[in-house]
Parts: sequence; C-alpha cells; structure tokens
Amino acid sequence: MINIRITAEKAKTVPSIIKENNSPLCLINEISESASKRCLIGQKELSAPGMSGGRGLLLISENEGLCQRDIVRSTGKKKSNVSLMLSKFERDGYIVRRTDETDRRETRIFLTEKGKCSARVLHEKYRETEKKLTEGFTSNEYETFVKLLSKARENLQK
Repeated sequence: MINIRITAEKAKTVPSIIKENNSPLCLINEISESASKRCLIGQKELSAPGMSGGRGLLLISENEGLCQRDIVRSTGKKKSNVSLMLSKFERDGYIVRRTDETDRRETRIFLTEKGKCSARVLHEKYRETEKKLTEGFTSNEYETFVKLLSKARENLQK
C-alpha cells in the first residue's frame, strides 16, 4: 500500500487522486507494479523501454517467425520501442533474426534456446501471479473482475 506523507501546505498542490490511495487508478497502478515484479523476478534483463519485455518475449514464443511490424500491431507500442526491445533481446541472446526466404525484404524473429527457456519460466510466473491475484475469488467475482477490467481497457482505448 502506498503511504504518502504530505504537509498541509503542500497538500493543496497535490492532486486529490494521489492522496486517495483507493482510487481505481492508484489501485490498478499498484497491482500492475506488483504483478510485473512477481513475473520478472530474476528476469530483469527482459525489461525494455515502453514495454514489458516479458510480454514481448511471450508474444514471440507464441508466434515464432513474426516480424517487427506484427509485434507493433499486436501490442500497439511504438515502432521505436519494439525495435529497442528486439535489439536488446538479440544482443542478449534471446532471439535471432532471419531473412524471410519468400520475401527477402522481411526479417522474421525466432527464439533461441535461451529465449525459449526464459519464455517457459515467464509463462509459469504469469500463471502463478494470476492465480495469486485472484486467490479467494468466486467464479462470479472472477468473471465480474475480468469484465470490469476489459471495460476499463476499452474505455481508455476510445
């Protein structure tokens, strides 16, 4: 839980949403940070600017042979951020890029053994984190939770 100490004088300049620790945005942010930390324990090298590198690695593992443009479309992230992530993955030995045999203009992305191993570990950590996140939920609560989060995401994408 966030514990913010603010003097009365400074409180006038701090947005009320920051003072209110149970606001939806603060809760979502806190949950996101906690979940990311749980999923990326021991995988710090997978972090990438503007994007969870873990999420990028999982996307590649589920769609081997995709190109950078496919990742940009699937994630909605900036082309430059995806490019940085892929360069970092390649430098660190998680992926290799190969020219498409039928279209020499395309470069396809594949995981190395190191990348496949990391993707398996990440996938398991994501499952464990989701299980922990929804621990104690009834099936109705789980369904409602997912519906509300999906609706919130749709609202922000409008």
